[in-house]
Amino acid sequence: MGDSIWYCYWPEGIKTPPSWKSTTILTDFMLPAYLVQLVVVIVTIQTVEFLLKPLHQPRIVAEILSGVLLGPSVLGYFFPNVHRLPPEQNYFILSTVGNFALLFYVFMVGLELDVNALRELRKKALTLAVAGMALPFVVSSAATYLLDLHSLLSRKTVKPVVFYIFFGITVSISGFPVLARMITELKLLNSSVGPVAMASSIISSMLSFMLLAICLAFGVRLDQEASLEAAVWAILSSAGFLIGCFFVVRPAVRWMLGRRAEGDERGSEMEMGVLLAGAAAAGFIADVIGMNWVFGAFAYGLAIPNGPLATALIQRLELFMVHLMMPLFFFCSGLVANLQTILSPPGAIRLVAVFAVTVLVKVLGTVLAAYRYSIPLHESLTLGFLAIAKGPLHLIILKVGKDAKIVLNDFFTVMTVASALATAVVAPLVTWTYKPTRPLIGHRRRQLERSRPDAELRMVACVHSTRHVHSITRLLDFSNPTKRSPIFVCALHLVELTGRASAMLIMHHGAGADQNRGDKAHPHGQAQSESIIAAFHSYEQHAAGVSIQTLTAFSSPNTMHEDVCSLAEERRASLIVLPFHKHPTADGQLVEGSPNVRTVNQNILSDPPCSVALFVDRSPGGARRFCAHHSVAAFFFSGPDDREALAYAARMAEHPAVNLTVVRFVEGATSLSTTPLHDSSEEETLERDAQRMRDDEMLNEFRLRFVSNETVLYTEKVVSNSEDTVAVVRSMEAVYDLYVVGRGRRVASPLTAGLEEWTECPELGPIGDLLISPDFRALVSVLVVQQHAGNGTATDRAEPPQPVFQNFQ
Repeated sequence: MGDSIWYCYWPEGIKTPPSWKSTTILTDFMLPAYLVQLVVVIVTIQTVEFLLKPLHQPRIVAEILSGVLLGPSVLGYFFPNVHRLPPEQNYFILSTVGNFALLFYVFMVGLELDVNALRELRKKALTLAVAGMALPFVVSSAATYLLDLHSLLSRKTVKPVVFYIFFGITVSISGFPVLARMITELKLLNSSVGPVAMASSIISSMLSFMLLAICLAFGVRLDQEASLEAAVWAILSSAGFLIGCFFVVRPAVRWMLGRRAEGDERGSEMEMGVLLAGAAAAGFIADVIGMNWVFGAFAYGLAIPNGPLATALIQRLELFMVHLMMPLFFFCSGLVANLQTILSPPGAIRLVAVFAVTVLVKVLGTVLAAYRYSIPLHESLTLGFLAIAKGPLHLIILKVGKDAKIVLNDFFTVMTVASALATAVVAPLVTWTYKPTRPLIGHRRRQLERSRPDAELRMVACVHSTRHVHSITRLLDFSNPTKRSPIFVCALHLVELTGRASAMLIMHHGAGADQNRGDKAHPHGQAQSESIIAAFHSYEQHAAGVSIQTLTAFSSPNTMHEDVCSLAEERRASLIVLPFHKHPTADGQLVEGSPNVRTVNQNILSDPPCSVALFVDRSPGGARRFCAHHSVAAFFFSGPDDREALAYAARMAEHPAVNLTVVRFVEGATSLSTTPLHDSSEEETLERDAQRMRDDEMLNEFRLRFVSNETVLYTEKVVSNSEDTVAVVRSMEAVYDLYVVGRGRRVASPLTAGLEEWTECPELGPIGDLLISPDFRALVSVLVVQQHAGNGTATDRAEPPQPVFQNFQ
């Protein structure tokens, strides 16, 4: 039988009989054994992943390490009876399920990959990918020849040249699915190195697959004739398969989608079944013609056109296949890595030494290629360190070599462990080397209070869903955009990044006129993004004085605020507009929305680069256009937030269809004087007096500016405590459509002190929270404004800041 492994099983031993009818051990039956192993594997992976989370390690490291822990290397060392059989026999079903998941995983990778997305960075990414592959490939191939590693690491029947090429591929490939998740967790999504590293990793992986397919086509064993006829047949059959995928399958799928009736869910279920069956058929056909079945499934997925069907298919596969089944493949890869029976010491030392040298050469090659494009040294090193990360495709290639009997199990063991270690050190190295080369540059007009009345208003408007588009456009209508006083809006659609690493091939895409460009990389939120883009584009065409740039950012909720703040700095925005995390129902009542929206809002409000406005919109979601007349009320107590709110309300007052009422709350004779949040010092007393002086100055300027405007009304209300304040506010609850208020930080007033104790949403401030509370009978919209805490005196640079979001443009 040679090196073949034969598995024998008892047909009646698949399912266990009831426990009260049998005295046998449950795990002696195949199904109970598989279920027990599955539970143990999942629990182990989750535990190891939790322990490695503070080290920013990718999930694949936890999955491989779990296999090593439960394999003969650790568990088998302390409990030899557990691994009486080899891992392939002990976990035969798990391994089979893992290979089954592998086919659909590579199918999903191809399905999600948008090759067109590489166009913007193709030259730079291609140079980095080729340099990062060519040098380590040449060095490793030369080292294996000089050190005679072929005789130690490969079977005697394998052609030496095949082993040299295979070894070169395994050490030079970059694992882009894992790299995508690492870039996100290391907060490099919006950096200058993140998109370049992703694109070069994709190209590296594709080149490696192509090179390995060609290598296998010429035959592996010495007894296989490397005739020109056989090689030509292998290449032609592979080319024919690819032609069939892209020129037969792709048009056929488009034809099928074109015949699909709108809303035909039964049809879509059938179509998804056809596509899934096609993935299995593609793997089978590729294996029959001499290609590896992994390549067949990948090419088939790459040929499927993007669209709602592909999006739905990925969403169906993701949870079960990627998060439950695919970890079994990586687990089994670590499981068969038996460190006890590793190569002889000379062979192991030589292999590790060559691997380490090729890693350094890969970093060097990437740095040299980056130097050609004048990339700073620390960014070049960051690109080099990111390039050494290995991932699922690396393990897939190792498995292909193992199944093709190119390498021994010991080679597989060393390379699996070495690759996991190389991936584990990437995060610490990147954290140590990467420093942004373009720090955020301050600009003068971070506050509306300091802006000229006719100056351009630059804002970043955050959108999480289509319902927020109506809110933003309604606020823009209130804001009186004109050609004399225009508004530039950077509308940022924030999409939560899912746990699927391979979905992060393109982190951001511009939202210009190219709306129809396929985005297979991010199926989640794709249809919603297209709807948002179309809505803003339509509004921009019909509104005068408004310029809108629509962008989409894919990131985790923990880093979304960094994306927003970085973009606000880059676009030199004076205001960030945030949607409230609660949304109105049909009757206008507010209900809880996504908790992540509130988290993002709170993070932005805690340390913003400019002023922030939180908009609670309870208007009907019908027509967007501004019509009739609207009444706006601005409440003024004291402090910088109220002055910022008044500055925004003054812009609204210029609108011919807006009637603005400014209400200043004045402390009565029985009121305690305004006090700070803690015991006053002389410095704080002087600051408080200065704030009062600025309040008076701004109000006097406002009254003088609008003294002849009949649509603007200024009034003062004398109150002594928070009860009087609530009474005054409630007396106006059914009069106005929109209330503009300050958040009320830094200076505590006795006029709102009692309200702060009952505030449910601190991000709205005491007055904003009161206006949306159930006790306030009128269903009104509220704009809560927070002024930037800086002094706003930073000097503008002569040169505009270089964009941080290069992929946004």
